[in-house]
Amino acid sequence: MGRKPTSGNFVVPPEILALKPSNIPTNVKLIQTMTKKQGLVVHYYVYEALSVQDPTHPNKKKNASGRLLGKIEGGEFCPNSYGIQVLSRKDKSASNQNVSGANCNEKKTASSLESKPIDDHLPEEIAINMNLDLKDIDRQIKEYGQFAIAMAASEPVFKSLNQVFSAEDSRRIYVLGLIYFVEEYTPASYARDIFASSILSNKWPSIAISENNVNELLTELGLHPAECEKYSQKHINAGSRLTAIDGHVILSCSENNELADFGYKYQALKNMQINILEAYDVENGLPLTSKAYDGSIVDKISVQDIFDTYTFQAKTTFLIDSGFYSETDLKLYRSNNSFFVIPVPANQIIYKAMTSSLTFTGVFSYERKDEHGKSHSVSVMYRESSVKDLIDIHYESEKKRIKKLNEEEVKKGGPNEKPKKHYLGKKPADPYENDRVIMFRDEEMRQKLIYNYQEQIGIKADHTQEKLDKIKDLFGIIVMRTNLPEKDNPPKTVYLTYKRRWSIETHYNFVDNVAKFVNLKTEDYYVMQGIAFLVLIVGQIKGYFYKKLRASSNESVQSLSLHECLAKVARTKFSQHPDKTWHTSPTPQKYMQIFVEMGVDIAKDIKKLNAGTY
Repeated sequence: MGRKPTSGNFVVPPEILALKPSNIPTNVKLIQTMTKKQGLVVHYYVYEALSVQDPTHPNKKKNASGRLLGKIEGGEFCPNSYGIQVLSRKDKSASNQNVSGANCNEKKTASSLESKPIDDHLPEEIAINMNLDLKDIDRQIKEYGQFAIAMAASEPVFKSLNQVFSAEDSRRIYVLGLIYFVEEYTPASYARDIFASSILSNKWPSIAISENNVNELLTELGLHPAECEKYSQKHINAGSRLTAIDGHVILSCSENNELADFGYKYQALKNMQINILEAYDVENGLPLTSKAYDGSIVDKISVQDIFDTYTFQAKTTFLIDSGFYSETDLKLYRSNNSFFVIPVPANQIIYKAMTSSLTFTGVFSYERKDEHGKSHSVSVMYRESSVKDLIDIHYESEKKRIKKLNEEEVKKGGPNEKPKKHYLGKKPADPYENDRVIMFRDEEMRQKLIYNYQEQIGIKADHTQEKLDKIKDLFGIIVMRTNLPEKDNPPKTVYLTYKRRWSIETHYNFVDNVAKFVNLKTEDYYVMQGIAFLVLIVGQIKGYFYKKLRASSNESVQSLSLHECLAKVARTKFSQHPDKTWHTSPTPQKYMQIFVEMGVDIAKDIKKLNAGTY
């Protein structure tokens, strides 16, 4: 096996530069490949030389590389099919502008005779290089269907990127996001092939996608967090006021990754981890922020960075997991007149005080869908209290406990022995003692948990009947703390509002199991931050995609999963015939409706592609 190719600003010898086409502007790049059999192998690739707008200087342009034209080997320039087209167009243009009045037919070109056999009519300097390896010829079949509907659905993402980043960076970020969305997370070394074999390379031919370019882009994103933060802030400002915040763990297989460390999921991973923390717009189904953190930092610490970095809208309601519960964080969640709903951890005194009596004062029901999509009614019991009342209950309980301990010390002490004295501590204080605390019990969930536990008795050593008898009364119990006003938010509203936090869990399931951002092997801090930003972009593409899919008026299309939808349209490809015209592959009529519902006009796209305006 050979080592992956490397490229960079190597010096290209003058004798090589002399072999490139002289009638069109080009760049020559040197790429090295190390192999066991041949050692170091050097390749010279010729690209179009473009002049693009310099984003840092509005009145200036800068040089950039366009599409691959061919390569230099064996002492000559060997064009690919695209290179032949460019050279032919140039020859034809020169012939039409021949001021000397010479007969154009005397200088035959590939373009003027392109409908005739190539061997007979191509100029000699081009014809001798026609026997190219297949891998050097531009792809003549392009992946179309899945990329077409992804672009149509996620156009708002591209527009948002253009409002923050330069035109060139916006295209590169968006293209990489589309590749990750359609083909899952792809190592930089393979992104080039996916790009070249997709319709993306026809839509944005000036983009250079290679291992070096992808890593460069990810590094630049990590080195310039202010631009990424500006993008996120823009979406926070335009989003809803129902926001979930949660962390996600990614296994790290790189020993030298600066962010990899042993964290709270070590028992499950048996390895180091990297943490990603996101804010998520629950109403619109879109991630708002995404950043990577050291794997050893707990969520309740890293969440403070989110509030230090971004400004959330006034009166936002935050849906938070119990891992983000701390006195400092509770202060953050209520800043700017905002609200929160968060489960109280079992080690908190207000949880212990609330569950010291498993009595309930009310009940409500709601509709829940099972795994088959069928709805059924579920009953939930509840009891409400306040932080102040629960602290009082805890303190009174402590008084009784201390009194009992002192009485026991007197009993076990001798007549001349001074009994040990236990003292009551200071009454706990909470700056937000008026917060509501509501205990809920979902009886259906309780019975499921008891059944699941019983199934493990005799299989897992820590599962016993004695232990089940002690803890089963707490199954199905959740204790919530919130500052939502009681007037407009009865217990049922609080409960159902918090249940909507599950959407961020569904999003992370997509990140793990669909987009496959797992077992990342990067060792670079900045590349990892760049990947975290791409997790955000891919999540937004997914969000807009699902929104359009679920808005379909066709029930069969509306019910499709992401995988089903992409798989069905993937069979629709564009192919280039020998006459250089593009055609679409036959598509079953039953799948054509997907394109219609997602806003894609195949005939229009083919027409644009053949006209060079796609």
